[in-house]
Amino acid sequence: ISADETDNYLAATTIFDITIKKADSFITSDNIHTYTYTGTAIKPLYTINNTEQQVLYSDDIINSGNYTLTLFATESENYLSSSLVINVIINKAQGTITIDDNFTYFYEGKTIEPTYSINNTEQIVIFSETPLNVGEHNINLYASESLNYLEISKSITITILPAKIKVKVNDVSSI
Repeated sequence: ISADETDNYLAATTIFDITIKKADSFITSDNIHTYTYTGTAIKPLYTINNTEQQVLYSDDIINSGNYTLTLFATESENYLSSSLVINVIINKAQGTITIDDNFTYFYEGKTIEPTYSINNTEQIVIFSETPLNVGEHNINLYASESLNYLEISKSITITILPAKIKVKVNDVSSI
């Protein structure tokens, strides 16, 4: 810095160093984040007070449960590092069995287990019975709670009708 001489002052010059310190970075987010299991890593929303730093997660959280997660931003050219600890709750998803409510079959002398589908690979569907005989059967399908899915229960009706008898007559002339 320098100043020219004036009527009242002599000329002056001084040299000094200026140090610009890095600014604080601030990550903000809700303290508790609640989700339902989707099978993909959960990435809670956050904001940071600059566009220079990338916020990273301390862990990939996928399965249902309660977690403590740290969000952190490493030091950059103009900002200091920062971190924030949040709580994440991932609730179990609802498993779903897809099957018609009513089935009708003709007696074939073997047990009947209708075709169904389930929306996940963690649960095994169990039939309360696999009917064999003629009649109306009220069947319960059940899948136990698993790591990421709630228990499932569904009722269906299977009706087994008497078999149709087919008679084939080859030669009626000899009767």
